[in-house]
Amino acid sequence: MDTLQGPEAQLLYFASLLPKHERAMCKGGFRFLRPPSSPTLTPGPDPVEMILDGDPGLLDALQTATGEDRDSFKASALGAVIERVVEHAYQVYDRIFEDMDVDVGKKLAEKGKDRLSADQQGPALVYGEIDFFSFATLLEKAQPAPGETFVDLGSGTGKAVVAAALLYGHKFSRCAGIEIVPSLYEASLIATARYEEEDRKIAAFYAEERAELRWYCGDILDENQVDEQAGLSWTADGDVVFVNATCFPTELMDKVTAQAETLKQGARVITLTKALNSSEFELLERKQYAMSWGPATAFIQIRK
Repeated sequence: MDTLQGPEAQLLYFASLLPKHERAMCKGGFRFLRPPSSPTLTPGPDPVEMILDGDPGLLDALQTATGEDRDSFKASALGAVIERVVEHAYQVYDRIFEDMDVDVGKKLAEKGKDRLSADQQGPALVYGEIDFFSFATLLEKAQPAPGETFVDLGSGTGKAVVAAALLYGHKFSRCAGIEIVPSLYEASLIATARYEEEDRKIAAFYAEERAELRWYCGDILDENQVDEQAGLSWTADGDVVFVNATCFPTELMDKVTAQAETLKQGARVITLTKALNSSEFELLERKQYAMSWGPATAFIQIRK
């Protein structure tokens, strides 16, 4: 049939298109339940009743597709679901960091610098944070694949790492952060405990294991120590690497670039303000995005 008849038929068709992780939960607790014939689920309600526990906004968005052909419906409905998924992830993210806004992060950064040696201090430690929705767009463009590892070099209170886990925890096997300032690293451990509590609430809705969070307190250039304490090497294991390089001096950026050149072929590196100056990388995108301190130019590069 070229055209789906009625919202129930459209919803049933749409649910059949979703990958497992998207047949889960979203804002307000709505669920996509697989048809009762599925061997992996206990038989549930009639498939016509498969959608909607308390998200009228999603229902409205899907019902506007009535009468569209399959391709048009798929595009509009999937867009509506992705929007809801991102909104739901942001609500969880906001709860995790409810008492860790950017001002708190700045205070923790200043306080933590006192515990560093003189040669560890410098402009690279100026504190800044991602904007969740800008970061979600950047991650989407980096196209995470199942089993990959995300690493944030200079992870602060852990916001980019937690955001990556919330948005792509069904694809990333590990989301890791490396932070040299002890007080910021300690804040990321608090965020991890909150993330795990939130994750337990929805674990039953997911067929796959969610991403594991890992942290290391130390220098991003000290690969041996990172590998020993965090159980991974960002150059050997990193598939999607994020670097807020806005305040990185040239010398530090050159060292990060040299290490990044040892990443595996196909690894993607997202940097803010400064790109990796290397012929070993191809530029996929250069575009401005909003961040906590204002607009920043983001570069997405891929290891050749």
